[in-house]
Amino acid sequence: MKRKKIKIKEENFKIFFLFIISTSFFIYQYSTNWSWDFSVYILNAKYWFANGNYFEWLRAPLTAFLLGIFGLMNWNLSPYIYIIFTSFLYLFSCIKFEKTYIKKNSLLFYALMLNPYVLMYGLLNGTELLSLSFILSFFSYLFENPIKSGISLGLASLARYTNLPLILFLLFQKDLKKILISLLFFVLPFLPWFYYNWLIKGHVLTSIGNSFALNIFFRDYIHQPFNIFHILIMTNFLLPFSLLGFRIKTKNLKNVKFQAIVLLAVITLISYWKTPLKEARYLFNLVLPVAYFSTFGFVYLEKRFKILRKVYVLFPLLSIIFLLFLGIKVTEFPNLPKVDDCMVASNLWVAFNWIGKTAEPIREEIILPKLNEGYNVILYKKNEGYEDLNFSKELIVEENNNFIWLRNKSVCKPIQKVCATYLERLSKIKSVDSNPCKVLLPDKICDFFTFL
Repeated sequence: MKRKKIKIKEENFKIFFLFIISTSFFIYQYSTNWSWDFSVYILNAKYWFANGNYFEWLRAPLTAFLLGIFGLMNWNLSPYIYIIFTSFLYLFSCIKFEKTYIKKNSLLFYALMLNPYVLMYGLLNGTELLSLSFILSFFSYLFENPIKSGISLGLASLARYTNLPLILFLLFQKDLKKILISLLFFVLPFLPWFYYNWLIKGHVLTSIGNSFALNIFFRDYIHQPFNIFHILIMTNFLLPFSLLGFRIKTKNLKNVKFQAIVLLAVITLISYWKTPLKEARYLFNLVLPVAYFSTFGFVYLEKRFKILRKVYVLFPLLSIIFLLFLGIKVTEFPNLPKVDDCMVASNLWVAFNWIGKTAEPIREEIILPKLNEGYNVILYKKNEGYEDLNFSKELIVEENNNFIWLRNKSVCKPIQKVCATYLERLSKIKSVDSNPCKVLLPDKICDFFTFL
C-alpha cells in the first residue's frame, strides 16, 4: 500500500511537471508571436467588455467570452490567464478521458497528448486546445452522464463551430431518453448566444451562417487537394505507435468506445477534405484518436522494452526543444504606418485594430469608394491580389516594398465601430443575400423561420 501511494505521488509529480513545461511553452509562444486569430478574439472580448471598436460576428464566442471575463481583472494579463486556464482544463480532460476509455497510464496518455503538433497549434490561434478539452470531456461523459456530455459538446461547438457535426455521436447512447437529455443540454449553452445574435442582428444564425459563408460557401472556387504532409505533421513521432495500437484494438471491433474514436477520426478527415482552404491545424481533433491508439501501442512495447517507461515523460520536453530550435515559425507584428484620426481600410485590418486604429477590411472593388469617403486605404503588397495595383500619384501618401498608403485628403471618415457581418459587407458589392440562414438551409425553410 505504501509503495502504491509513493507511485501515485511520483506520477502526479510528473504530470504536474508536464503541465508546467507545456503551459510555459504556450505562454512563451504567445509572448513572442503575433497571431491574427488570437488577436481577433481579444478584440471581440474588448468589444463586449471594454467598449471596443471592432467585432467579428463569424467567430465562435466562447474564447472571446473567457478572455473578456479575465480581462475584467486585467486586460494585459487576460491572454496569459486564458492560456493557463485552458492548459489546466486540457490536463483535467486528458486524465478524465484516459480513466474512462483507456485505464492504462494517465501520465503516458497526457504526455502523448502534448506532442509537437499539439504544442505548436494548440494555442497559436486561441481555440484549438480549448475545443479539444471539451471534446475529451464530451467523450468521457458520453456513455455515463447525458447532462455533462451535452454541455461539453455545446461548449466545444461554441469554441469551434466545426465541432457541430459531432452531435451524431449522441446516437451512441442508444437510449432515446439519454439522447433527448443530451440534446437539451447541448442546446442550452447556445441560447444566450442565439438571443444576442437575434437581439443585435435580427437572426439567431448570424454568427454560424457568416462563418460558414466565409469559410465554405463562398470559397467553392478553391480546390486544394488533400495534403498528406499535414497528416505527417499531425501524427509526427506517434505514427508508428498509433498504427500498432490500432492493430491491437481491432481485435475488439464491437467495442462501442473503439467505434466512437474511429468515427471521430473519420469525421475529422472528411471535414478536412471538404474544407476548401486546407491548413494543418484543421486536423486538430485527430489528436485524440492518434494519442488514444498510440497509448495502446506504447503500452505493448513498454512490456518488451522497459526502458521506454523512463523516457516517455521526456517526450513533451524534447518536443519543446525541437520547436524552439528547429520547428517553430514566429510571425512578427507587421510594420504599420502612423495614420491620422480618420478611419482605415486595409487588407491587414486586424493589425491596425490591434494597435487601436479602427480599421475595416478592404476589397479591390471598393478601394475608390472608400477613398472618396475619406478612408486611409493601406494595402500590403504581399497579400494575394494586391501585388500590381496602380493608382494616381495624387492619392499616394507613402509607398515602399511592403505597402502603399492611399488617401483623399479633402475628406475624412470619422471613427466608427466596425461590426458589420461578412454577408452584410459582401451584399454591398455583389448580389448576395445577407440573410445568414440562406447559406445554411434551403430558402423555403429560411422563409418559414422568417415568417415565424
